[in-house]
Amino acid sequence: MTLDDRRWDELQTRWAAGETLAPEQEAERLAHAGANALAGRELELFGELKVALSPAEVLAPPAGLVSRVLERLGERRHPVLRLLAQPARPRPPGSRKIAIGAALAAAAALASAVVVVVRQQ
Repeated sequence: MTLDDRRWDELQTRWAAGETLAPEQEAERLAHAGANALAGRELELFGELKVALSPAEVLAPPAGLVSRVLERLGERRHPVLRLLAQPARPRPPGSRKIAIGAALAAAAALASAVVVVVRQQ
């Protein structure tokens, strides 16, 4: 990550959190987005989200949402945002235990079959 990328991350994070940047900082942020394809795509995504959301949602995100996201990102050395089209479906309770039990039963049945074949020879 270059110094420019670090500066972009700093300015973009402050802007995304709702902070009003100084005019020269805003110009620096937009200039970097124009020169960096990934940063430019990030700005496009923000623009698309802004259009997709109603004005009330854009102006007033749920309380603490941005700070919670940034806090979680700060816990990782190299944060990665994953945008999902659909939320993951939770597994039914006990599905892991059932899968483990089925695997153990299959292993026991295989072991029993091996023992029977070996004894018959």
